[in-house]
Amino acid sequence: MTAEQNFVKSTFTIYGKVQGVYFRKFTAIKAKELKLGGFCMNTPGGTVVGEIIEWLKNIGSPNSKIEKAEFGPLLTVESASLKFEIKLPMLPIIIHLDLDCFYCQVEQLRLQIPSSTPLAVQQWQSLIAVNYAARKNGVQRHMSVTEALEACPDLKLVHCAVVSPENVDSWQPFYVEGSPDRNKHKISLDPYRKASKDIISLLSNIDNRIIVEKASIDEVYLDVTELVHQKLSENCEQYSNDLLEAVGSMDWNDLGHFGENCSKFFKADEEYEKVLMCSSWNDLRLHEGAKFGQYIRKLLFDKLGYTCSTGVSHSRMLAKIGSAANKPDQQTIIRYEKRVDFLRHIPVHALPGLGGKLGKKISLLGENVSSILDKSFDELKNSLSVDDETVEWIYKYIRGDIHSEIEKKSFPKSIMSAKALTEFVKKEDVLMGWIRILALEISERWKELFLEFHGIFPKTLTNLLVNNEASLIADKVCHFIKSSIDLKSLLPCRRIAISFTNFEKGQGKHSVWDKVLQKNNSAVENDDSDIEIITQVTPSKSNVKTDLNKKNSKKPKLDSGILKHFKRKSNAQQDCIVIDD
Repeated sequence: MTAEQNFVKSTFTIYGKVQGVYFRKFTAIKAKELKLGGFCMNTPGGTVVGEIIEWLKNIGSPNSKIEKAEFGPLLTVESASLKFEIKLPMLPIIIHLDLDCFYCQVEQLRLQIPSSTPLAVQQWQSLIAVNYAARKNGVQRHMSVTEALEACPDLKLVHCAVVSPENVDSWQPFYVEGSPDRNKHKISLDPYRKASKDIISLLSNIDNRIIVEKASIDEVYLDVTELVHQKLSENCEQYSNDLLEAVGSMDWNDLGHFGENCSKFFKADEEYEKVLMCSSWNDLRLHEGAKFGQYIRKLLFDKLGYTCSTGVSHSRMLAKIGSAANKPDQQTIIRYEKRVDFLRHIPVHALPGLGGKLGKKISLLGENVSSILDKSFDELKNSLSVDDETVEWIYKYIRGDIHSEIEKKSFPKSIMSAKALTEFVKKEDVLMGWIRILALEISERWKELFLEFHGIFPKTLTNLLVNNEASLIADKVCHFIKSSIDLKSLLPCRRIAISFTNFEKGQGKHSVWDKVLQKNNSAVENDDSDIEIITQVTPSKSNVKTDLNKKNSKKPKLDSGILKHFKRKSNAQQDCIVIDD
């Protein structure tokens, strides 16, 4: 079968709008050279472009007028009264970028340690990141320091940066040799957050046609659909019947692994050929996307020194699984025609989004995706006891047919800084030292968010901020805490958390940072403003939530909601950011 014959079998869809109502009709089954260069469509009235136009004109009523026709970039069809385009429905081109052992890489670059040296990042007495050299020696995440050194005596251990109440003049995380005292220090992830910010900044400034979505501190999604389309368009006047045939074979050898042939989930039985005919538009576009994936991996290493693994496919799920399939420092491509071949070998629990209760239910039907691919809609529904909508989602998801959009994340709704101690605080001055540390951290973090998102304010703080130094914001927070709460009544205390909530875009005079945080020694007093401070004070998990603007307020009411937020891990894309202890 020729490339052209394959091409014309592809599905076309016409999108349009008649009398304010959008419609989606037609499936192309045949292509033919016409004067207008159009494609013959299977329509109620026949198979010529003129009849398509007549059919479109009369969808709503005999005299209906087409208000809008959005059919995409494939082909423009014109008549005296109508202009529209017909296009091949183009699946998105998504790249998932996953930094390899990110925390370890940050420390390797800081200390100028080669990646061949076994290295692990520790938090107190356990490991939170392990590089690949250490993994080869049997070291694993969450091991204790003692266990790790037994497995690899040459292991280089680097503790996370910390801060201490003994140095509370400004927010300045520092590193210590060995294991710092948990009751005298607090973890700071600032070095990793800054490195992540540098990476996002680099990726976001490559091309404005790329949509960049930060998924976590070390993961990024990129939608390069528009970039790929325009690059292909530059190489030809328009998409045409014979473009695929003209392209002919494509060499994928320098672009990474094919997901269906080789991954951590399974290995190919024999060598595979990576010079293939371009059998579909999806392949052509994915080929271009894979070239861009290799480009950004090289750019990231050349500019910042980080290695990463990427997955390139037509959905975020396939791209994410692809990036994990051949780590470290490699790229995996999941072609649309081979997506099911790739997915069938993958454990159900490894599918993004299926690690919870629903995933456990599905896993009971079989360990791998292949166990449930052959089950019908009714069989899935009866086995899982879920509604039709959920069954339909599962049926499509395990086949790689769920396409959720990549979008730049908005600012978080709230942020929180928290500290859990192993020993009770029994003195008021010690408690205030920890309160100041948390206030400094959360104020510094808010300042970063303000600049990143061009002016966001915690609604409860808007009228209290008078200086561009986070330490002075922290002073204000501490002042209100001390004047509003009888701290002695909270002792002994083992847990404490401070949150800024209800973030919103600045309006009017608060739209510019310098106007709000002006360099001014005077404080703005406003009885209508308030600040929310949440303090967990006893081992019984009770806590205090109070309006600190009411200086003579009564005893604060207990609020059990804090524990839920206190346990959440730091993630810049969550509704609530919790800064680890």
